[in-house]
Amino acid sequence: MRLFIAIRLSDEMTAELCRIQQEMRNLGITGRYSPPDNLHLTLAFIGDHDDPEIIMNAISEAVFTPFEIRLGRNGCFGNICWTGICRNDRLVRLVKDIRGALVRNGIPFDGKDFRPHITLLRKTSDTETAGKIKTVPVSMTADRISLMKSDFTADGVRYTEIGTVRAAKPA
Repeated sequence: MRLFIAIRLSDEMTAELCRIQQEMRNLGITGRYSPPDNLHLTLAFIGDHDDPEIIMNAISEAVFTPFEIRLGRNGCFGNICWTGICRNDRLVRLVKDIRGALVRNGIPFDGKDFRPHITLLRKTSDTETAGKIKTVPVSMTADRISLMKSDFTADGVRYTEIGTVRAAKPA
């Protein structure tokens, strides 16, 4: 199974991201748009792994309380357009804790630097126009992390939640 750890988005945040995608379409920006159900914030990409239970046990070690995340600016790198997440020390700490738990449990993952973003569009050539679209700074409470599986289908990639770790109750 192709797996990753993510924060799933609120309906309000997803709606704002879909609005941005529609604005991109209205401007004639072409590429492969992420379907609304696939929009998420990746915390760690694991890739092929056949034992999700081991991963769930590892990420359960990352104890956190609910915190806010907020949409930031739009941008592009390579041929991917994204919406960033505003700087957030609690998010950075959570990612560090999750990745530390993966290392302690011998679970390999993509160790690229964490750059919090939500992918809106892939395989585009018009990265300049897309980066100029304004974002409404919608916030949401991050109160759980999800282990997700990625399946390639005739209709494109489909993401499915296979496990969840909920935040601890605030003290």
